[in-house]
Amino acid sequence: MKKIYATLTRNDVKCIRFFYPFSMMRGISFLAMIAFLLNDSSVFASNLAITGQKIMSDNSPGVAYPRGSHGSIVLSGDDDFCGVDNVIGRGDTIISHGQERKAKQITAEEQYQRFIENKAFGGFHPYGSNDGALDRWSGDGRTASNNGYMGMDTTRGDTNILPVAHGIYSFATGCGSSARGNYSVAFGANATARSGGAQAFGVSALASGKVSVAVGVGSEASGDAALAFGGLSVASGQHSVAIGQRAVAQSSGAIAIGSSDSSENKTMAYGQEAIAIGTNAIARVSGGIAVGSRSVSNTDHSVLGYDPVKNGRTTDSGIEWKSTAGAFSVGFVEGKVTRQITGVAAGTEDTDAVNVAQLKKLRGAIGNWKLTVNGEDSEGIGLDDVVDFSTGSTNLTVTKGKDGNKIKFDLARGIIIDSLKVGNNVLDAAGLIISGGPKITTGGIDAGKKKVTNVKFGDIFMGSMDAITGSQLYSLGDNVAASLGGGSYKDGKWSAPTFKFKIFDTNGEEKDGTYENVAEALTGVGASITNINNKFTEQINNAIANVRSDSLVKWNEETKLIKLGEEKEGTKITVANKDNESRIISGIKEGIEDTDAVNVAQLKAVQKAATIKGLKVNTIGKDFKDAIADGQSSIAIGNSASVGVGAINAIAIGYKAKVSSHVPDAISIGSYTAASRNGAIAIGAYSSVNADGAIAFGYGTKADVVGMVVIGSNAGPKGEDSSLDTSYSVAVGFQAKVAVRDSIVLGYGSLANVGAGVIGYDPSMKANSDKQDSIWESSLGALSIGDSEKGITRQIVGVSAGTNDTDAVNVAQVKSLQ
Repeated sequence: MKKIYATLTRNDVKCIRFFYPFSMMRGISFLAMIAFLLNDSSVFASNLAITGQKIMSDNSPGVAYPRGSHGSIVLSGDDDFCGVDNVIGRGDTIISHGQERKAKQITAEEQYQRFIENKAFGGFHPYGSNDGALDRWSGDGRTASNNGYMGMDTTRGDTNILPVAHGIYSFATGCGSSARGNYSVAFGANATARSGGAQAFGVSALASGKVSVAVGVGSEASGDAALAFGGLSVASGQHSVAIGQRAVAQSSGAIAIGSSDSSENKTMAYGQEAIAIGTNAIARVSGGIAVGSRSVSNTDHSVLGYDPVKNGRTTDSGIEWKSTAGAFSVGFVEGKVTRQITGVAAGTEDTDAVNVAQLKKLRGAIGNWKLTVNGEDSEGIGLDDVVDFSTGSTNLTVTKGKDGNKIKFDLARGIIIDSLKVGNNVLDAAGLIISGGPKITTGGIDAGKKKVTNVKFGDIFMGSMDAITGSQLYSLGDNVAASLGGGSYKDGKWSAPTFKFKIFDTNGEEKDGTYENVAEALTGVGASITNINNKFTEQINNAIANVRSDSLVKWNEETKLIKLGEEKEGTKITVANKDNESRIISGIKEGIEDTDAVNVAQLKAVQKAATIKGLKVNTIGKDFKDAIADGQSSIAIGNSASVGVGAINAIAIGYKAKVSSHVPDAISIGSYTAASRNGAIAIGAYSSVNADGAIAFGYGTKADVVGMVVIGSNAGPKGEDSSLDTSYSVAVGFQAKVAVRDSIVLGYGSLANVGAGVIGYDPSMKANSDKQDSIWESSLGALSIGDSEKGITRQIVGVSAGTNDTDAVNVAQVKSLQ
């Protein structure tokens, strides 16, 4: 049996139009038919369609409703003037009678603005609300109290466009809704679900991607496994997520969270696996993260960082210097938007953020040094102090090159000194004295009993004062010897409810009835209607039997009934006057039997009794299994969707979506989703939550520890290690992982695996700090925007200068240390 659970908020059955003759009887017949379908006898039907007062189902392989398919369900409050706007890309192109839609086309944005502005059409307000009493139909697009609805005569929309449920085991409700995907759901006017497992909730919501979910007026989920939540939100990338008014997630794995009040300024995630969080935040590059209103991530990967030693970009290609993913941005410099990042613990690893406390320490380490000369006159040198190099005489020169900071010390070309001592040798104004050797003084030259060698030939003439060499002296002696003869001179020597109703027995007597489920309650209501009709029939038959002769009204003495037209042919009775005007039949006693007429008092009693909290429609299909909503005030929609006993206010929507027993306020939306703890929320195909207050949002996401929030396909705890404690952590981004509690991870492929209690690096100590306060020791898990083990790093851009010790610092503050 297929089950649908809904909640009635008014005391009327709106599908009944009271301007038709005997319209109240039609309404009762409609309720009786539902009761007949829901009684204890089995109804074997391949599909079900309820449109206005018509109930169409088939107990054979055939399909009675022409816009349905095997196992499908269609619910419509109208059967002929069902109207809706012709929104581009929404619904089917064919209306009920095979004609193409010809109404004026409008965009989803235009329709959305009509709701926002409560736009009026000819005095009617179809996009507003009904604050008055019951409002009846008075024409195409019009109602008696001037509320109106979408239609040709009001909004220039289409008329008579009933829901389409051509998908196998699909569900469609709302004028113009279309569920063509197998096991798909289209809930709302113009809601459209085009692919297998797709689910669209809201006016003109579109879910065209496989197992996609679109919730909100004009929302669109066109990517496979995409999720779009909020008016005009768009999730077009595979596994993408868009949350908020006009939020856009355009690429695979992208996430956009934020709202905008205009079509020009939206929260947008353009890049693959990009994340944009905040009003008008934009993530343009792959893997980029923009957090905060008007923040923009437009810096791609492979950017080289600033090196304070080089006073420019680094040439190091390591992951700590060169980014491997799009930037993490908290502002937009071109738009003059910057933010401080506060609450930052001191970083430890090379790829950790640095806080102001570490910067202060660094300033102290490089700024506090002293200058002394010969160990005397010590002077402290601050970061802003100037050290000037100068000389005391002209004998030494100090110069600085034009390029760079090289200082050159050199001797002057001319040196003036009083005395120079080298070893025991002395050079002064008196001359040069070589210890144990010659002396050259103002008094003369003393060879100190040493040879004088390498003497140049001196000039020999009268008056010459040159020294001569031994060779010259030898030649001179030789010449003298030659002159004298005889040869005398020779050879000079160096990450379960109860329902209570007033019912009527076969005698027309009012009694109290108590039922354990909606089906039994409606069966009791149906029996009451049957008893009322039987009593009415009995009274009329008695009146007819009393009529004599050939009159159409006769009295039957044997049966004690008045019979009307017993001897005549035909199947219709009218009490209209000669002008074909209707008459009131008065004096009708309360009907008892199933074929008795009922009076207005009985109708009022039925109307009061019909104010119930749930509606269950059952049908059988070959592969279909019941949807179950056993929790009080719970909702279950879809093949095999289930809410367990004691799961108060829980919701399960989608193929095999499941909320476990005794887990109040849990929500499970999407194929194969599972929420098994109190307040758990699982949204997106194959997502699951098994911890109190945890949230899993996205295709295949899991949140199995208390307070954990997971947004993005395949995000969540790292690996399958059950010993990891990741409670109260947050993972946002495609394949973003956490491995410790109280941590935050942002961005595709990022990993948060650094827990609380980590001591930061102190540059003044050239080691981790020895302090254990909240400035130097982290009190919670780390915020990660990358994974250094895998070489994934991001720049954090748009950072304003930090003020407090736990604020992050920007490059400008580092430059100021030079």
